[in-house]
Amino acid sequence: MSRKNNTGPYLLDGREVLGDTAVDIVHKIYTGESIRHWHDFYELEIICSGEGAYEVNGKTVKVSRGCAYLVTPEDYHKLTAENAEMYTVSFGVTSVDWDIIRKISESKSATVVRFSDGEFERIERVLALLLSEFSSNMPMRENALKVLLEYMLISFLRSLEIGKSESGQKSTAIMRAVAYIQHNFKRDLSLKEVAEKAAVSTNYLGVLFVKELGITFSRYLGLTRLKYASNLIKYVSYSLEDIAYASGFSSPSYFSGVFKKEFGCTPSQMRNRLVKDGTLDGVSESEQ
Repeated sequence: MSRKNNTGPYLLDGREVLGDTAVDIVHKIYTGESIRHWHDFYELEIICSGEGAYEVNGKTVKVSRGCAYLVTPEDYHKLTAENAEMYTVSFGVTSVDWDIIRKISESKSATVVRFSDGEFERIERVLALLLSEFSSNMPMRENALKVLLEYMLISFLRSLEIGKSESGQKSTAIMRAVAYIQHNFKRDLSLKEVAEKAAVSTNYLGVLFVKELGITFSRYLGLTRLKYASNLIKYVSYSLEDIAYASGFSSPSYFSGVFKKEFGCTPSQMRNRLVKDGTLDGVSESEQ
């Protein structure tokens, strides 16, 4: 996809970050302002010292020691920090148990948690183990990485009290489907493909969407794309054409039509209102 300027989110390809591995971990001291971006994989970042500001989907939260945040393929974000010691753990949708992906899907995306001092000391020990395993060539290395990463994610989810939600609230098949859609909605996606990933028949998955989520597969996919597109319009200076393609729509005209049907105005009309209100910087009405 073309980039007309450098103000819109940049896509990081999981093939470049993860390569052939299921997990990638980086320990660093970071000072600066990252480019606003999104990626087709999950990312857990933990701040060990220093402080900064974490922006996700247009909202900014101050972060410091003990903070952690988890971003999904739906979220665009950036970090501004000063001498921040941090860990960045990247992983794919198949890198951990499906039940954990299900819990992530149930949670509010891109939430920042703050661990207590005692909890964070334990988290730091696990991070050190995770980095050590990642850097080693020991037997069963991948198994160890999976166990340690899952422990980290469970700790994160427990802090969100997601673990208190009723188990079995949604079927495994529908949560696999939802996770796969979140990971792939920016490209062409069919019910058949999602059903294959969820290990059920196409007809059965279609029934499950209506039974468990109350809407059809196509409606769910469309709403996921529209939610993402509306956030891009609200929070970033990014051409409407690029927003259409970045959100998974086949053409700008089709995007405009379904957007107006859902929100009562075209993307251009929403953008113009934001520009006039002064809530969106770096774009003029002539750039629509």
